[in-house]
Amino acid sequence: MEKWTSIEFYLSLLEQYQGFGLLAPILLTMFESLVPALPLVGIVLINVGAFGPVWGFITSWIGTTIGSIVVFYVSRKIFKRWFMHIFMNKNLRILKWISRSGKSELFLLTCVAFTPSSLINLAYGLSDFNEKDFVLTLMISKFVMTLVLAVFGTSVTESLENPLFLLLAVAILAGLIVLSRLIKKHTGFEQIEK
Repeated sequence: MEKWTSIEFYLSLLEQYQGFGLLAPILLTMFESLVPALPLVGIVLINVGAFGPVWGFITSWIGTTIGSIVVFYVSRKIFKRWFMHIFMNKNLRILKWISRSGKSELFLLTCVAFTPSSLINLAYGLSDFNEKDFVLTLMISKFVMTLVLAVFGTSVTESLENPLFLLLAVAILAGLIVLSRLIKKHTGFEQIEK
């Protein structure tokens, strides 16, 4: 347990991680889209630490976008017919809201790193939301979200020299947390998570 809390352990982990090349961070962020328990913020920070702000950002964005699109299409093409058959007579307000919602709601939901992305992708896949609108909006929102996380990850290392970077990153992170809580409360995703 002691070794997991030491800085040396994480530095050696970063060195090993770099040895796998750019495919490792892409696969790791893709996997995060499938497993909601994995922290996207931590994964992006590791990617930025291992590959620098530019490649860490690019690989994280590609991975999280591809993973989200895979979950969306699997839920739409495989689970939707089965799901609708089971819940045919149920009043599924959240799916109706998603089907009627616009791209701006999707952008806000997927742009915040602390919303349950796998649940959002699954719900949008089960709804009648337009596929092309989903993919395009998702790509843009994940770009913004990953860019903010990459800046935050870079500012953690920069803060050792200039603490202003860390204060700025903490302010952005606090704003994203508040925004995600408001979105969850407004959309009903808070109840679904429980």
